[in-house]
Amino acid sequence: MTSWMPDDERGRLRLDAAKQTVESWGEHLRYDGDLHLHIGDDGSHESHKQELLDFATLNTLNFSGLSTSRQERHGVGASLNAGQKLAFEDVITPLTLYAVDDWSLTEPFDLNPWARVLREITDIGAVRLGPPHPGITGRVEHVGDNQWILDLCPDGGYVASQRPTLWHSRFFAELGNWKEDCSSLECEKDMNDRWYAANGKPRIALALPHPWDHIYTVDVSDVDPSR
Repeated sequence: MTSWMPDDERGRLRLDAAKQTVESWGEHLRYDGDLHLHIGDDGSHESHKQELLDFATLNTLNFSGLSTSRQERHGVGASLNAGQKLAFEDVITPLTLYAVDDWSLTEPFDLNPWARVLREITDIGAVRLGPPHPGITGRVEHVGDNQWILDLCPDGGYVASQRPTLWHSRFFAELGNWKEDCSSLECEKDMNDRWYAANGKPRIALALPHPWDHIYTVDVSDVDPSR
């Protein structure tokens, strides 16, 4: 997660939202592997930063680790780059979840199917896990194990975004890191523009989770009842 909580009312409100969000992740995220929370801070007021860290320590006990980085007002892109550097180079995992500090989970969410998609389908670089932006389009694709995605098209709207997304390191190996020293809106637009310039490669998928479990028994779909 990234954070910026200045010493004013905005900072207090952002801190309260971040605490609610972290608590929801600790309660609802499901993953068979290790979950490590990294907080990339962009120069928050020290007391806010420490309060968030203390809260996260108590509310992510099912996570394998907790770490922080800090830079002084270089933007959300710098915070994202610091966290991904830790994951890709130090923790040695190709997968990072940017769940965003003000997007709270309201129910259990299983990361395993979407992590599998990124491990097995090597031309997909990211799986978006939250609400899509208006206007984006795609093609429905079955990716095995009763899981479905929308293969997003580079034909309009924000596809590469800073809404909740599970990223693979191959995405940034091909397109580069997030833009730093700019607003979050400019940072997001810059990555989206680069993805469009690369003709939508690596692919970005929108996860289509559902509560239905197909019970595979005997396939009778080709049986003609007149015979």
